[in-house]
Amino acid sequence: MKILDKRFDKKFMFRAGVVFMATLFFLSACALDKEALQKRSSPLPIKPLSAKARLLPSDVPLKTGKEISEPYRLGVEDVISIAVLNDINMNDTQRVRPDGKISFFPMGDMQAAGLSVQEVRKEIIQQLKTDSTKPYILGAGDVIEVKVFGHADLGTNQEIRPDGKISIMPVGDVQASGRTVEGLRKEIAESLSELALNPIVAVNIKEYNSKPIQIYDPIVNVTITEYNSRKVSVLGAVDKPGILKLKSSTSLVEGISSAGGLNEDADLKRAVFFRNEELLPVNFEKLFKKGDRSQNILLQANDSIFIPSSSDNRIYVIGEVKKPGIVTWQGTLNYLNAIAMAGGYNKTAQTQNVILIRDGLVEPAMYMVDARSITREGRLEYNIPLETGDVVYVPKDAMGSAERYLEFANKLLQPILSLQSGIILGSSVKSTLTQPSGGGGVGTSINLNP
Repeated sequence: MKILDKRFDKKFMFRAGVVFMATLFFLSACALDKEALQKRSSPLPIKPLSAKARLLPSDVPLKTGKEISEPYRLGVEDVISIAVLNDINMNDTQRVRPDGKISFFPMGDMQAAGLSVQEVRKEIIQQLKTDSTKPYILGAGDVIEVKVFGHADLGTNQEIRPDGKISIMPVGDVQASGRTVEGLRKEIAESLSELALNPIVAVNIKEYNSKPIQIYDPIVNVTITEYNSRKVSVLGAVDKPGILKLKSSTSLVEGISSAGGLNEDADLKRAVFFRNEELLPVNFEKLFKKGDRSQNILLQANDSIFIPSSSDNRIYVIGEVKKPGIVTWQGTLNYLNAIAMAGGYNKTAQTQNVILIRDGLVEPAMYMVDARSITREGRLEYNIPLETGDVVYVPKDAMGSAERYLEFANKLLQPILSLQSGIILGSSVKSTLTQPSGGGGVGTSINLNP
């Protein structure tokens, strides 16, 4: 009986051990399957280099529309109308020259660019204004009219010669330069007294050519007739893309509204704002979807706004590929498809260190993709689907740290920024951005390798 008990105990212990080991194996298998499932269901199974890598300056001072509006400052190519109500002969229309000046008779050249119309008006009044005790002194080039009442044959219009004289028939030459109108009138009347008894002479100035005119109390009005200096381009997914001419302080929202507003397919995540050929960190999504007024900056001359369309499937593949540039597609696109459309890798490509930049250029997220594992190890989860606006960079050498990737990212983005600013700032290169894949080199004009 004891022998049977011992055998039974051994069989029981053996069976219990088998059941225990099977249970452990099952549980571990379930855990592995769960981990594998998580990997397969992960939307982006690649290593992020930072949670949110801001590759653009975040400390750029931006003036928003909430600030006090400033008066319009004249610029090159603006056209102004000047009216002097005391003397309509002085009325003129002037275009601001490239040197920032206008030429207003009889003052000559005067600064206009950078001034408001009120400041230009004040300067003109200051130059024309004089005390009534200081009469105009005639000089060479002035044109005067002489009338002798009752003797129309003695009347004449004369331009004072360089020697300062005019010729009055039959008296002959009379000194005019250096005299006032009244002084010249008396001189002519005295010269004619031998021909006419108490001649009544009138002298008027027809043209002031020798020096600035001085008016006792000039009434001047200056208005802008053409706004040409503050041009802002708004292109892309807006109702009326083109050039805006700003007439006053205008915010970003007002500028988009002037362009007809956003289209339904406007991709705000990829929208960019350029100023002085630099990309400003303006977040269009926060402004138009969340009402963040801090993003509603005031527009300046030569600003450029580009809002892509969400229906325009377009990514950038640059670096060590045979046809770096824009890749467009219909339907869906994964990493390997994009590389194939870019002509494949160059021999120098380091495919274990591919950079993917996503979520636009203002607040991009940057990832590292080990693309070599796709072909060598069959890791198809790394053959990730790409999205419109993605930037794929295939480097020439391995970079050992996330810090070096971040340091290198600004150089990486330069061709993209150059291309975007190219379409916005110059129509001559518009075809570059609209061409199909492989038609142009987004990364060929700059050395992207350290």
